[in-house]
Amino acid sequence: MSEPVESDSELGARELDISGTATSIGRQSRGGHWYLNRRSKAHMEGFSNGFSAARKRLLDMQDSDNPYDSVSLTDAVKALDEALARELSSRLAGQIPKGPMQWTYRYAATKLPGDWRICLYSKFSAILCAIARVITGICTYFVDWAMTVPRRPAAAGGGCHHRARAEQGGGRRNGWRVVALVPAHNEQESIGATIESLLSQTRVPDRIVVMCDNCTDDTYAVASRYPVIVRRTQNNRHRKSGALNWAWNAYAKDADAVVCADADTTLPAFAVDEWLNELDADPGLGGSSSKFTVRGSALLVRLQRAEFARWSYVCRKREHTSVLSGTGCVFRGEALREVAARDDREGPWSYQSPVEDFELTYQIRTLGWLCQVSPSVPAYTDAMTTVSTLWAQRMKWQTGTISDLIRFGLNKLTIRDWFWQAGGALSAAVRVAWVACMIISGCLGWYRFNPWWLLVPVYFSAIEVIHSFRIPEPERDYKDVLLAALVFPQEFIAWMRAALNAAAWLEILTGRTKDRWAIQYQAQER
Repeated sequence: MSEPVESDSELGARELDISGTATSIGRQSRGGHWYLNRRSKAHMEGFSNGFSAARKRLLDMQDSDNPYDSVSLTDAVKALDEALARELSSRLAGQIPKGPMQWTYRYAATKLPGDWRICLYSKFSAILCAIARVITGICTYFVDWAMTVPRRPAAAGGGCHHRARAEQGGGRRNGWRVVALVPAHNEQESIGATIESLLSQTRVPDRIVVMCDNCTDDTYAVASRYPVIVRRTQNNRHRKSGALNWAWNAYAKDADAVVCADADTTLPAFAVDEWLNELDADPGLGGSSSKFTVRGSALLVRLQRAEFARWSYVCRKREHTSVLSGTGCVFRGEALREVAARDDREGPWSYQSPVEDFELTYQIRTLGWLCQVSPSVPAYTDAMTTVSTLWAQRMKWQTGTISDLIRFGLNKLTIRDWFWQAGGALSAAVRVAWVACMIISGCLGWYRFNPWWLLVPVYFSAIEVIHSFRIPEPERDYKDVLLAALVFPQEFIAWMRAALNAAAWLEILTGRTKDRWAIQYQAQER
């Protein structure tokens, strides 16, 4: 009896039945893991393994006696591969916002061979997880490495050297000889308040030296009214660093503690006393910076005040600082003498860097001294009141810091500062990319508002409000808190920092460096 012969229509029906059955097997295998919302590695492997089992079953049928010819089974296997690729593509693409990523998936779904597509979709999440783990591991390693900064061992007996001086009758109170240095450039309106704040200290410095550096106003005349040492420089090419080195060599070389304050800074009456207590309590402390804040009620001033409060908090939290701010700080005399002994300088302050306080702090830290932000000493200074003066000041800071970091290289003392620079570059890139994406999505009609997005600005608003309460009193008021809650003014400063970062790196990398001190002076005198 002859075998029945199937017509073409019957054969096509059987092919569809085979591919449909195989597709069903693949969908039902591994617990039916068709939920792609999480796109986890286990789910993706479930899809590919299930379809692989169905594919193997069809291939086994080719090698055994069966009523179907090999051509029909081969076509069924191809149909199965296509079904798997289409399903994975549509599911994954459905979870991705419209745009280049979805186009990439659709291209892969139509152009790549079936096996390549399966590999692409099933391993995509695993690859991302692996990359994230590698990056996390590298960052963790560098942070741990950076935290192990060499620290000078404390001398036995604490501040015994200074107690010995006290027993010999040298100096006043605890045997410390304290000298205050005040560099000033055209500060006739504020120098008086600065000197008065130093003279009103509960522990008055033994010497207060005011250096009128290349002044063209009445700074010298105003400072001369007070019982302090006043000197003026002429044709000082090294500006603030030159004035400080001259005064240190002349009056503070043998001091136990050197207080530095800008000519527009006022200190609370307990500042010097508290600083001496900090130095005496920790013989390994090389210097302590104030928690400086700015005076004024203008919008730009309040934004700077919030920024400085955040900086002080971060430094206190990590228990060290990379900048002993010249706004108001104290140095251990021994640490300054060790730095001044280097062959590349005439005193503790370098002429190679426009950010002399950052460079000096780095040199002190290389010698094993700890540098910190004081937990209790604030300082009150003037702020930049216009965008042009603020830009000039920050460009000097940023270009100077980048230049110093390039000279210092990557090491345990600079790793955090390099991370800050990388974070600034990333912040600039993210903001530009965000604006570009919003414009493109709006033009192409892809933008869809989701109320959950509001959680992001609410979160940042809460963080800014918390930081606003860290602004030292009496400068903080309710307007500072309200301004922090609005987010948008803070975002202006963030955009400005991003632009500063990009502009500073461009200037350094192209070699078109400028006299940033002169530019800042010109901006302030307008």
